[in-house]
Amino acid sequence: MPPGCVGELFLGGEAPARGYHGRPGPTAEAFLPDPWATTPGARMYRTGDLARQLPDGSLEFLGRTDHQVQVNGVRVELGEIEAALYAGGLVAEAAVVDHRADRGGLRLVAHLVLRPGVDVQAEEVLAGLDGLPDALRPSRAVVHTALPRTASGKTDLGALRAAELPGRPRPVPVAADTELERTLTALWSDVLGTPDIGVQDDFFDLGGDSLLALQLVARARRDETALTPRLIYAHRTIRAVARALEGTDPSRTVATPGDTPAQGAPALVALRQEGGGTPFFCVHASDGSAAPYAALAAALPRRRPFFALDAEGLRPDGPELASVPALAAHYLTQVRSRQPNGPYLLGGWSTGAAVAFEMAAQLRARGERVDALVLLDPAIPPRLPEPPRHEQVLWLFLRDLAGMAGRPMPPLDVDQLRSLEHRARTKAVLGAIREAALVPDEITDQLAARMAVFSAMVSGAAVWQPAPYDGPLTLLVAGDATEARQRLAGWRPFTTGTPTAHPVDGTHHSMLRRPALTGLATAVDRCLTPDAEPTPNP
Repeated sequence: MPPGCVGELFLGGEAPARGYHGRPGPTAEAFLPDPWATTPGARMYRTGDLARQLPDGSLEFLGRTDHQVQVNGVRVELGEIEAALYAGGLVAEAAVVDHRADRGGLRLVAHLVLRPGVDVQAEEVLAGLDGLPDALRPSRAVVHTALPRTASGKTDLGALRAAELPGRPRPVPVAADTELERTLTALWSDVLGTPDIGVQDDFFDLGGDSLLALQLVARARRDETALTPRLIYAHRTIRAVARALEGTDPSRTVATPGDTPAQGAPALVALRQEGGGTPFFCVHASDGSAAPYAALAAALPRRRPFFALDAEGLRPDGPELASVPALAAHYLTQVRSRQPNGPYLLGGWSTGAAVAFEMAAQLRARGERVDALVLLDPAIPPRLPEPPRHEQVLWLFLRDLAGMAGRPMPPLDVDQLRSLEHRARTKAVLGAIREAALVPDEITDQLAARMAVFSAMVSGAAVWQPAPYDGPLTLLVAGDATEARQRLAGWRPFTTGTPTAHPVDGTHHSMLRRPALTGLATAVDRCLTPDAEPTPNP
């Protein structure tokens, strides 16, 4: 590693032993071939320590490699964050731990002891971590007079994980006025694990996501409340959802997603209806849910309506469309029922990018005008000769579900899955999800429909042969400039126009969440309105 960079410390030379006596497994993990040694068969010892080389050549110990957690599918070295906190010069002691909220979400919390004479707020210390990637930035910081210790004098990380976090100051929540609002408030508080929710608080700002929306719907059914995920995505606050359920929402201009779908457009979810500009249509990713776009719709300036396409396969009566061209044609029928003629603004995240690209190509083939095609972190089309096997798709589904939940992926034996018949494979994966408690028990049974949509999307995208496209194309890539250039090179053969690619903050799973969301919204707005002055979202 270059001087100053954090890496794992290995010991070589003549000192290391040959291994652990009578323990071949641990020996193979810790005593590795030394690639720099001149003596044949030399070994180096993997210490498990994190360190960096200082300018004077000495080594600074920064923690352990087993001091790791996985947040939103990203493996995070907590020692690296602690080193960055020390480097700011404000803290005498720092310990970063993974704190699991009541609802199961995982977040990083920095516990700090300030240096003598330093008088700053905890959030000011976190502000000095702007150079870290989003995945490494703690969401909270707590200042202590001293950190708890174990009997051996080490920092008691278990006690810090179990500690109650002090509440953040927040506006006084607006109280419910009606019986329905009170019912919904109790449901939201129960599912989100957050007390004192107001009727104007945003479901997604409180930590909601598509899985929690399913849980909320399941709880609402017990109370005979006709709630649907699409209604939550579209209306977001308790008051707006209640008005939509009661049919008293004065802003409604199209059918409410929780009611009978709009005629000819059952997949469209109106995430924003106001705005006089050309509507923006975004295609769901492989899980079929419009939920990830809800926060983006709220973060964009109010220039235009925002519609997301929610997979009809999530409904019992929804059609099953296996190919990308067939799904694109089906969705275009619904888009054109809302907007018969161009210019069109299209987008898609993840696997949804392939469908959005195909929709744009089909529109251009009909002579329609496409003013923007914005693909969010799209994979380069693999163009495989045949789709992945069912057990491989199920493995990918489990990996993505764990990533969304911010949890490690449960062990899954793909070879054993292959030996089972189709239904038994699905049942085995659902069993692994239950055993690992990746999602609440009450929504596990609803995952079968998501699994089917995921399988169709992933399999269709794997063998998709992109149609030629001659319109504008922008890739917003979660990564650095090098990754953006590589993605652009991979997509360039499918367009005769002049595509562009730009890096944005976040990871594939976190780019549509705060804090990365703010920069993404700015980039998307620039693609949709290239000549407009930047406008803050009210």
